[in-house]
Amino acid sequence: MIRLECFIEEKNVGNVMQRIAGLVKEPQWHPVVNVAKKPNGKLEQATNGDLVAMFDKWLQEKKIKGTNAAGARMFLESIGQPPGRASYLLQRAQAYGVIKKKPGGANKTAIYMVRKEKV
Repeated sequence: MIRLECFIEEKNVGNVMQRIAGLVKEPQWHPVVNVAKKPNGKLEQATNGDLVAMFDKWLQEKKIKGTNAAGARMFLESIGQPPGRASYLLQRAQAYGVIKKKPGGANKTAIYMVRKEKV
């Protein structure tokens, strides 16, 4: 037996899974997060791997100016993390200075404004 690991573009996953059906025992796939493609086609780490740094990069890419717990849950689900960590992520992001709590809101409807500085 041989173990094969490779990277596949998201758009090709279905095609690859159909072609290897019946040939591969127990196929497993995992989404790759925190990756950026260089112009030469090689893959590199997009951020330092810290959850807050990845959240900051996501906020900048999506051009989000304000977020709340629902936005944090959406980010966590997009990288395969449990959405229950949203409040922890918001607390850490606030401590690092990525976001700032908008004054006047109740905890239930807390809105966080995204700062322009990056982590």
